[in-house]
Amino acid sequence: MYNKVSTGMNFVEREKEVEKFWKDKDIFRKSIKLREGAPTYMFYDGPPTANGKPHIGHVLTRVIKDMIPRYRTMKGYRVPRKAGWDTHGLPVELEVEKLLGSVKEDKFSILLAHNPEYFKSYAKWGADLTVSGHIHGGIMRLPLIGGVISPSLRLFPKYDSGEFEENGKKMILSRGMGLHHIKLRFFNRPEISVIKITCQDKSK
Repeated sequence: MYNKVSTGMNFVEREKEVEKFWKDKDIFRKSIKLREGAPTYMFYDGPPTANGKPHIGHVLTRVIKDMIPRYRTMKGYRVPRKAGWDTHGLPVELEVEKLLGSVKEDKFSILLAHNPEYFKSYAKWGADLTVSGHIHGGIMRLPLIGGVISPSLRLFPKYDSGEFEENGKKMILSRGMGLHHIKLRFFNRPEISVIKITCQDKSK
């Protein structure tokens, strides 16, 4: 009933053959068309992260994003895929810089930035105070060490939670309330940060 799979198979080449078959036969579009009139399960897929190269964190999310639509399709749903959107990454921050222009030295500048990894760039741009999140406190925290892993699965992130300073510029990084890919908080209490800013007359 099934062709025997060789133990010496080149899985990379087999993957390319399957991909070519799907493309040549237009399999995906046919799978959608065959289910016209069936209940719809809409799936929004965000684009790749704007900054840096793909890493193991992308593999985890892409596998999940592949499994769920396939499962729903096999259950009889019509599952159209829609491209979503994302707003973190250095290119996005640079676009914000283009919109905001240069910082006015006589003004106190506050920057809300999703990703704290570029704090040095934010400070260099001129943000007196950066308010950020994204890291979830390092997901797991160890005494005297801090956050263990970031949502992108990088170990011991430099910026995990708390207050940081760079050339007189500050960043407040909240642990936040939610979870990420790893549905876990270990020694990492959720928090809501309350920031009090006091105006000072520099002329005095």
